[in-house]
Amino acid sequence: DVYKRQTRYRTTSEVVLKASTILIVACFSLVAAASNTVVLGLGAITGSNWSVQGVDVELQTPTTQVTQLVATAEKLVLPAPLVTLHKVSVTCDEATIEANLWLCNAAVLSSVSPRVLIEGRASFDTLSREIGFEGRGGDIGSMRVTLNVRASPESGRIRLKVAPLSVSAMLSEVAPSLSLPVSVEGGSVSAELDARWGSRGLTGNASLELQQLSFADETGFSAAEGLETVIQAKFSHNPSESFVELEVDLTGGALGFDDLYVEVAEQPLELRASAGINRQTQSLRVSDISFDHPGVVNVTGAFTMDLITRELDSLDIKLPNTQAQALYSTYLQNLAWETGFADLEVAGEVSFEAEWTRAGRSRAVANLDDIYFEDREGRYSIYGLDADLHWADSGAVETSSLRWEGGAIYRIDLGRARITGEILGDSFGLSEPAQIEVLD
Repeated sequence: DVYKRQTRYRTTSEVVLKASTILIVACFSLVAAASNTVVLGLGAITGSNWSVQGVDVELQTPTTQVTQLVATAEKLVLPAPLVTLHKVSVTCDEATIEANLWLCNAAVLSSVSPRVLIEGRASFDTLSREIGFEGRGGDIGSMRVTLNVRASPESGRIRLKVAPLSVSAMLSEVAPSLSLPVSVEGGSVSAELDARWGSRGLTGNASLELQQLSFADETGFSAAEGLETVIQAKFSHNPSESFVELEVDLTGGALGFDDLYVEVAEQPLELRASAGINRQTQSLRVSDISFDHPGVVNVTGAFTMDLITRELDSLDIKLPNTQAQALYSTYLQNLAWETGFADLEVAGEVSFEAEWTRAGRSRAVANLDDIYFEDREGRYSIYGLDADLHWADSGAVETSSLRWEGGAIYRIDLGRARITGEILGDSFGLSEPAQIEVLD
C-alpha cells in the first residue's frame, strides 16, 4: 500500500482486430498477476469500414472481478456518412471477465465532440471480436437518446432514437459552427436511425418528425408556420455509389416560398423520390419523383445531372389532367401577383408532359380542355379554349391546334378562332390558313 504499482504497455504500430485477441487476454492475465493496474496501449483498431484510433485500455485489480475498466480512444470513425466521435471513453466500475466475454452492466459511454454521455451495458467478445453497447437513455449534446451499437471487424449495426426536442437546439448540435440565415421561432423534432454496415457498405433507414415548426429566412424567401412534417428515408452507401429513397409528408400548418403560399392543414402534401450517385461516372440520377397535392395537382418526373459540370443531362416531367381552377388558386395566382393575371375566374382542365435530353431528341406536349377564364375587373375573357400543342427540337413533329369559341378584350369581341400548325425548335409554321373571326 506504500505505492501503487503500475505497468504500461504501448504498441506504436496499428493493431488490426483480425489479429488474435487471445494473445491480448493472455498478456492481461500474466501482467495482472504482478500489478494493481494494467494499461494496454493498442494504438489503432480497424474494421472493414470503420476504425478507432489512439486506443488505451486500463484494468485495475488482478482478479476476474475487475473493480474498474476504462477504455479510451482519440477518435472513433464510423462508416460514412455517419458521424465521427472524438475523445471517446467507456468507463465501468464493476466489470467481469468470464471466459471470452468482457461484460459491464453499468457502463458509461462519453465523447467530447459531439458531446455524448450515455449509461448502459457494454460487452466485448474476444472470440468473435464483437463490441456491444446498449444505452438505456442518455444525452448527445442537448438531445435525449436511446442507443444500441454492435460492431465486429466485418460488420456492425447502430440504432439511435432521439426524443422530441426543440428545433433550435437540434440545429445547434448538428451545425454549431454554421451561421444559418434562418430564424426558428418554434417547433420540436424527433428522429430515429437504424444503420447496418459490412463488406458491401452501409445500409439503413431513418425518420425525422417535425411538429409545430415555425421559421423564416432573413431574405423573406421562405417561411413556415405550425408545420407538421414526417420525413422517412432508406439509404445505402458504398465506395462506388450511394442511393436513397425519400418520403416527405406535410400534414399540417402553412408553407411559403417567395410568392407561393400553401395552407397545408387543409390540403396535405406528399413528396416521393429516389436518388442515386454513381462515383465512377460522377453522375446523379433522381427518379420516381412524385409530388401529390390531393385535389390540386400530381406531378411525376425524373432527371439526371453531371456532378462535374453541374449541368442537367436529361429531364422528364408529367402533369396529368388537372383542374385549372385548383391549380390557379393554389399555386399560379400567388405567382401572378401584381400582374394582369392576379384575379381570374378559371375553369377547365390542363395536362403537360416533356422529355428533354442533352444528347438526343427532346419533345413536349401540352393539352387544354374546355378552358374558361375571365378577369374579374372585366378587361378580358375567353371561353371554350382547347389546345393540343406538340413541340420537338428535331425530326418529325405532330400537328398542333389551338381553338376557342369566343372571348373579349375590353369591349372587343374576339369571336371564334382556329389555328393549326407545326412547332419545331424555335419556329412555328401554319399547316392551313388560320381562322380568326375578329380579323375577318
